[in-house]
Amino acid sequence: MKPLLACIFLTCQSIGVYGQHTLGIGEFVYVISDSGLNLRAENSTISKVLKILVPGKKVKVNDIDNINDTTNVNGIKGRWLQVIDPTDSIEGFVFDYYLSQYPPFQFIKNNSNGCWQNDLLYDMANAIGKKDSFEYSNYKNGEGAYVIKYYKLNKNASYIEHGYWEHWENEIQFNNLNTYQIKQYVNSILSQCKLNKTTIEENYFESNKILSINYQENCCVHNINIYSEGNNLIVRIQSEPGS
Repeated sequence: MKPLLACIFLTCQSIGVYGQHTLGIGEFVYVISDSGLNLRAENSTISKVLKILVPGKKVKVNDIDNINDTTNVNGIKGRWLQVIDPTDSIEGFVFDYYLSQYPPFQFIKNNSNGCWQNDLLYDMANAIGKKDSFEYSNYKNGEGAYVIKYYKLNKNASYIEHGYWEHWENEIQFNNLNTYQIKQYVNSILSQCKLNKTTIEENYFESNKILSINYQENCCVHNINIYSEGNNLIVRIQSEPGS
């Protein structure tokens, strides 16, 4: 019998900048809004729009509004960041609620079946950057049923590989996300499911602690389990069926 599915929610403390983690000048953030994000001349919603940053765009933080930490845009609390687009050196202001410290998921498609063929979570872990790791196994004298490889990532994230006697699962753990970021990351996975056209709203995990996607929903993997509690998000994928 394989061990029960276990999730470890890692926590960290923020000292007040950016709202999701301790963001520093010179760090990069990513646009996660489906419609892109306005880059404005000043830190105001009525300021001139210099350009629209496309979804997935990476920008560099030049300055952070550490005083007005309750700026309210369309009823949403957040902060203004002064950023620069590295591709054309245009500087401006963006609202941090629609940004993420983590890059978007990258789906590499197989043209023959339309499914993604890359190891989604492994690629995300490499994009975030690995810091250190450890490995545990209960195998002894040829017996045992579990091995774990744990990787601590940059930006308070973690990547874990679970090896059971009949299959492997891997998972990634994000910390200090707002509800919009959680919704966007989950919906980006759901969008890859051909038969499951469901999307979730921001409050989904307030009443649902887990979202399970089975192979029958044709998400190109055997199953996906997504968990969220507070500002944490865990995505676990089993790529192939067990015996």
